[in-house]
Amino acid sequence: MRSLIYKCQPIKFIPLESGLLESEEEYCNGQQDYENLDIAIISTWASWKLPGRRLEAFTKDRLKAFQELLDQAERVIGFNSIILDDPLCEANGINVNTNYDLLREILGEVISLELYTEYKDYFQGKDILAKYPIVAKYTLEALVQMNLGENQLATYESDSVLWQLGEQEKVINNCLHQVWLIKKLYDLHTQDRLFDPVFGRPVSRKFPIPVPTKSIYQKLIAFGLGAFFRKDRNYAYLRKFSDYEHYAFLCCHLSQPNRYPGKDEKC
Repeated sequence: MRSLIYKCQPIKFIPLESGLLESEEEYCNGQQDYENLDIAIISTWASWKLPGRRLEAFTKDRLKAFQELLDQAERVIGFNSIILDDPLCEANGINVNTNYDLLREILGEVISLELYTEYKDYFQGKDILAKYPIVAKYTLEALVQMNLGENQLATYESDSVLWQLGEQEKVINNCLHQVWLIKKLYDLHTQDRLFDPVFGRPVSRKFPIPVPTKSIYQKLIAFGLGAFFRKDRNYAYLRKFSDYEHYAFLCCHLSQPNRYPGKDEKC
């Protein structure tokens, strides 16, 4: 499958609901003012391109080339793209329809299937935060820190500020880096290996049973049962209750090697 990951970086800021402007930088006229929000850069990763050429950046004078790349994709992947990137592109004459919004997929699994269904009806996250305030904690930065480590985070000022100050090259590099991080998170999510940054458990519902793995033998038993380990390795998650029964029996046996539990006795 030809997969394309993309992310837009706008030039201007969306003003606060209070109407106050935090700086003297350029702002658009409000939440729905995508035409004036403007595009600084669109960064992409295309699976069908040769290694070394899969990451690419498109400035506003190359939007036609970006559309041609989009037209080749069978799956379009983004992070919060349905609410921000897609309408920003559409306001600039680009026909795009993200069919795998990573943030939407994660929220549907960890919070509510209802939220997944309603996600497209929300605008700019405003109504989402009113009904599900915890959504604000599911940022790209939080997911990167939980799953890829702090050293993967780019430390940079607001890209909109940098662009307006003439630091275009820095913004391009930052945006490409963010697409690469989204690609890594997407890979973990499709492999059921992504962790929830808020609750510290797997995003996937295929690993519902937590077990302690603080000792070496607990780790070995859990590993043998195909468990998904938490980052600190002190807990792991099993797929089935039968796996948990095996785990409990083996842990009991190893902790008391000369004694077997009776038929109706629990360890």
